[in-house]
Amino acid sequence: MAPSAEFSFIWSLHCPPKISFFLWLIAHGRLPTIDMLQNRRIDVHATCLFCTAPETASHLFLHCDFAKSVWDVLTMKLKWLYAMPENVALALQAWQLNLSDKAKSEIWRLVPVAIIWCLWKERNNRVFNGNPSSAAVVAHKVVYMLFTWSLDFKYFEEVDSKEVMRNWCKIYFDIH
Repeated sequence: MAPSAEFSFIWSLHCPPKISFFLWLIAHGRLPTIDMLQNRRIDVHATCLFCTAPETASHLFLHCDFAKSVWDVLTMKLKWLYAMPENVALALQAWQLNLSDKAKSEIWRLVPVAIIWCLWKERNNRVFNGNPSSAAVVAHKVVYMLFTWSLDFKYFEEVDSKEVMRNWCKIYFDIH
């Protein structure tokens, strides 16, 4: 996808700057996934670390069965039916919902960001440590990531981490 101003929203997300930069790399086709490394003539194993398909950003974060499992765990809890877009940039743009509270809307926008970041961390964990986690564990890490990012909002300052891990949908989005 060609670089454009339509991805400027990335810099307004309430996540650490390194995550915003990571998203910028994805949106501009610059993340060093296996397909990108091979295009640069770097000799690497050609398949996704979660399955046997070729690794591209869209496959790794959206269409791989492992990634789908992580997305499914979280979207089912959110009671959110979501048709997966073709690529990551579209997925980030499509994940919009105006909730009654600005802080809750901001947390909502961070859900796909946390999923994508945790999938990247899991992928790299497998590359560098050979220590795979299950989709359920990665989903748990996503919820914890949302908790840590939510601490930036005064609205969520007093929220207990254990309570978030048990009832994150209710705390952040009033979903029971």
